[in-house]
Amino acid sequence: MTSEHIIKEPGRIVAIELGAAWVETQRSSTCSSCSAQKACGHGLINANSNRGNQRVLVPLSEGDNSQYVVDEIVELTVDEAQLVRAALLMYLLPLLGLLAGASLGAAIAPGDFVAAFGALAGFVLALYGVRWFSMGEKFARFGPKLRHLRGE
Repeated sequence: MTSEHIIKEPGRIVAIELGAAWVETQRSSTCSSCSAQKACGHGLINANSNRGNQRVLVPLSEGDNSQYVVDEIVELTVDEAQLVRAALLMYLLPLLGLLAGASLGAAIAPGDFVAAFGALAGFVLALYGVRWFSMGEKFARFGPKLRHLRGE
């Protein structure tokens, strides 16, 4: 991983559990300096949302529990390529399940009802597949990692 392909966000450890740390980050927005802020949907959402702190549960590797302490300032890092892969998995797989279910339903019997039922079944099965995969250990590579901020 090169540093130009990593998303970084500073945060503070607020709690440490066995194998995980709760990190609090300050939600920030660049909307105030954007020239399109009045015409942009993100600006409206940010203006009407809770702009406070946000907590993230970050899994720790074996032996990392003793390396971090509560109130330590750390940096959350996410690899951009892994983030794109996770987004594709989360959004594309249910869509493909919906389309495959509709196609299978239409192939089994004529009529819109069977195709709609197949689409719904394919979508729900794909959602369960995504949930099952996201609960596994392989999914942890998509999540944020903690890094010490030295010299601060």
